Amino acid sequence: MTPIEHREFVGRNFMLLREALGLRPKDFADRLGITMSGLWNIEAGRSYPGPMTLYRATQEFGITADWLIRGSRAGLPNDMARTLLERERDQA
Repeated sequence: MTPIEHREFVGRNFMLLREALGLRPKDFADRLGITMSGLWNIEAGRSYPGPMTLYRATQEFGITADWLIRGSRAGLPNDMARTLLERERDQA
């Protein structure tokens, strides 16, 4: 995977998480402590989330950085893993 493809992959995972949680973009950005433009740049694959954003996502939403960065559902709560898998299927 190229660096650009990886940024897009991570951005897609952030978008999947937001949608799986049923959060509006503004609410999701607020809970992560980032601006709306920061969230848009992450979700669009234009930038990586910073370390604090990754940390806040793991703490706030009970997911793993491994899932956000690599897509591994191991270690995710079962209900979250199922919801994310359903979202992935919906977007395929």
